[in-house]
Amino acid sequence: MVRFGRIKKKTKAEPAQDESRLSSAKSSSQEPYQEHDADTDITVPLPLSGPSPRKHTPHISLPHVDTTLLNMQQVNGLFDSKAPEEQNGSTVIESTDQSIFLSPNPPLSPNPSNCDAHSANGDASTTEWSSAVGHATTGKSGRVIHALQEDIARLTRECGVHRSKAEEANNLNDTLKTQVQNIGERLRNLEVANETNLQSISRKDQKIKELRMEVQSEKERRQKAEGTANRTDQLMTEARDEYNRKVAELQEIANYSKTQYDVLAQSAHRDRSEQQRRFKNIRDDYIALKTEHDKRIGDLERLDTILAEKDHEIEASRERFSKLFETYEAYKKANEEEMGRLIENGYRNEAKIDTALATMKETEGRMKWVIQVNEANLSNPEGEKQ
Repeated sequence: MVRFGRIKKKTKAEPAQDESRLSSAKSSSQEPYQEHDADTDITVPLPLSGPSPRKHTPHISLPHVDTTLLNMQQVNGLFDSKAPEEQNGSTVIESTDQSIFLSPNPPLSPNPSNCDAHSANGDASTTEWSSAVGHATTGKSGRVIHALQEDIARLTRECGVHRSKAEEANNLNDTLKTQVQNIGERLRNLEVANETNLQSISRKDQKIKELRMEVQSEKERRQKAEGTANRTDQLMTEARDEYNRKVAELQEIANYSKTQYDVLAQSAHRDRSEQQRRFKNIRDDYIALKTEHDKRIGDLERLDTILAEKDHEIEASRERFSKLFETYEAYKKANEEEMGRLIENGYRNEAKIDTALATMKETEGRMKWVIQVNEANLSNPEGEKQ
């Protein structure tokens, strides 16, 4: 299982601590070996909830161990024919306290005076190594050096294991970052789609308002046409009444003339010309009235045709409005269903993210516990030394 979190941060004073640990390992080489993990600094940034502007990669910081510290290439000069003074370091084995002092190279020593002191001690000592089996005078074996070499190899292997774990954590962290970025992109796309839908709905509402205004204007035009038709009907009624009145007057005149025909028989010849003239005038008036009446009838027929066309246009407008309203209702329903599905998917993705964050927090807690245990294990050997 890959663990996330931050393991102990190394400070500037840790090279001196590394050297003190090395010297404590040298001094306790005759005691039973206690296994503990190497000091590593594995930093794996936890994935954030939003997309990160720059990519954080985990790194491993291990304490530098010089391979020439114990002269592993030359096996501390055990198989070299040269004198110990010509080698890089000096090894002194004392039989009184059974402790081994290994002088490190100058790059690992924090104090040059200590290196000079160790080299001086090495030069002052008259001990010699006869072979790989041990000291010439004391008979001490070289198993301590072999054990230290095995410790270095084991620490190297553990360093490789920690490096592979850090790479695994890095890969998993990149995967989680990619997933979080994809989710963020999907949320932004959904927000853009939602804004687009809202803008489309606003445009549709504006169009509906414009159509309503057009319908209202059509209603007003129809009302004006109806008012004009009413006025025309009123004028036609007045003209018909006038015509009837004049016809009644003419009938009365005819009746009066007929009744007076016998009385005025004698004056008929005298008045015939006058009557004919009057009759002609009446006939001209009648023809004029009839012509005007026919003209008004034609106007009324044209008005009826116009009214029929307006009624047809109004019906067509109503049908178009009903179709548009049905289309809008269908679009609104489909949009609401789509928005419901998108919101539900967003809730599910949010639940997945919460679960992943809870898992990472639990893993971080476990990693902190492991770090505390490692720190306790590292602090125990120092306490025993004190």
